[in-house]
Amino acid sequence: MPRSFIALPLSKTVRQSLLEIIDEVSSICRNAKWVELNNLHITLRFLGNIDVEMVGSISEIITNVSSQFAPFPIEIEGFGAFPHPKRARIIWAGITRGFEEIAELERKVSDELERAGIDRDKRDYHPHITLGRIRYPKSNIALTKKIEESSGRVIGDDIISKMILMESTLTGKGPIYTPIHIAEFGG
Repeated sequence: MPRSFIALPLSKTVRQSLLEIIDEVSSICRNAKWVELNNLHITLRFLGNIDVEMVGSISEIITNVSSQFAPFPIEIEGFGAFPHPKRARIIWAGITRGFEEIAELERKVSDELERAGIDRDKRDYHPHITLGRIRYPKSNIALTKKIEESSGRVIGDDIISKMILMESTLTGKGPIYTPIHIAEFGG
């Protein structure tokens, strides 16, 4: 049962810009586990542990949905925190341009996954790039201020042109992501 998710990959240039943000924020938020350069991506849908028999169906779903989309531009702007900057658990970079396209992509994938018997995520989808996870959330005034100051700060632009079904293997050094299936956009 591979632990899996569907990702939208980012260019190395954008991942490098995001790593600069991580370096900047890590000095004021030391109790976080930061995402490594090669693991930075947009999660379209976390699937959890899936039956090996479902891999083919999920691959077919993302291939079919990908064929309905043309590559589109995104802009990454500012960063924030879930559930709230004053009690951050997840630190993320925001998506401005391309937000609606990514949300539509997620809706179509989720509709098809539901038809295949995979339950919808109960939380509303909010396109973002996870930068880090805070182990022991507590109030951090410096982090809250840094998040507020980041509003309007453009981090980078990219083109989204494919979806990847990824396997995530958890290790003591962090997760290892392995592509299972790549679906290029067709439009």
